[in-house]
Amino acid sequence: PISALALISQRASVALGNYAHLDPKMYKVRGGRRQTVTEWIRSNFQSMKGTFRAVIKKKIAQSFGLGYSATQILFSSNEPGFAGEWRLARLNTLDTKRVEFAGMKGQIDRIIYNSSTKGQLPLDYKYIIHLTNDLLESHPKGYPQAAAAYPFFKARQLLLKEWAIAGQRQATGLFVVQVPSNETVRLLNSRGKPLVRNGEVATGSAAEAVLLQAQDLGNNGVFVTDIKNRVMNLPQTAGENFFNLSCQYLQNQIFLCYGIPQTIFNEGSVQLGSAGVNAGHRLILDSFIEGLVAALKEELIEKVIRPLLTANFGIRDEFGDFQQEKFIDPTMAAGRASNIINALSMGVLENTDLAAVNRLRTDLGISELSQEEYDNRMVAKLANEQTG
Repeated sequence: PISALALISQRASVALGNYAHLDPKMYKVRGGRRQTVTEWIRSNFQSMKGTFRAVIKKKIAQSFGLGYSATQILFSSNEPGFAGEWRLARLNTLDTKRVEFAGMKGQIDRIIYNSSTKGQLPLDYKYIIHLTNDLLESHPKGYPQAAAAYPFFKARQLLLKEWAIAGQRQATGLFVVQVPSNETVRLLNSRGKPLVRNGEVATGSAAEAVLLQAQDLGNNGVFVTDIKNRVMNLPQTAGENFFNLSCQYLQNQIFLCYGIPQTIFNEGSVQLGSAGVNAGHRLILDSFIEGLVAALKEELIEKVIRPLLTANFGIRDEFGDFQQEKFIDPTMAAGRASNIINALSMGVLENTDLAAVNRLRTDLGISELSQEEYDNRMVAKLANEQTG
């Protein structure tokens, strides 16, 4: 289901972390700005068309649910406000239904994109971020987890439909009408009025007359019939346990097809000895997600970061990395934030320590500050204190 892919893509986006480079030197870039390599690369993700995190979430969801994803990398030296800089312009996620891979001797060197307006377009593979969830064999289109989940999804839909029908019968019972079928009677509508056909009152068998009356029983709750007919109401005794257990089983199988143990949604403390099971299973899911994230990081470093650093800074050996954050329990995050606040207030950590400030902002769910943003805020704070 969409909820499973949303969970995986959201956690993968967080696990990717933020890009960082070891070089602390401030470089002069176009327009007279001075930035570190880390700040400059992050500014590319911020200025590109679209949202970088949204692209990452979509890639993870596609590659996991549909088997693979292909995203075209577009560079430009004419980005508004950055003329002359070779920058990342856009990450264009392609429609997987229109993508075909091509190459020679088992190596992919291009993809063929079937455009609805321009026909077949060959795209260089070195400008494609290709992510697949296939772990068993080298297949460019991977294995779609949605295909494994689909039979359980259809079965659950069918079961829910039958459950709705069973619920209606449970409330109203099942009407059984016995009629003298060899008799001919006037046909009445659902309001008990005679039906007219070709200017004459319509007639038919008694069985047909009762059927016409009973068709709208669910809406009207009553129908009119002859005294000779026998009407019985059979109460329905089917319990809800069958549907509950069946729907729960199918739901569990759907989530398992996406690699998500159903227990991570449970409290894990209902039965003795089960406390902490959900937390442990979340770690299993996170470990699985980290595998996808590691493959994505390699693609981003090799096909996006490396060309940008080589073209703009001449850097050819160290290309930085995405600093991956481990998932922590909210209670642990709150405790860590409290410890940092105490350390800052007691002077153990200085208020000018940007790393401590950013760690605190992260634990509070606030975006980190760049060195430039932090310096500007400190200057403004000092100015206000002097004027006040």
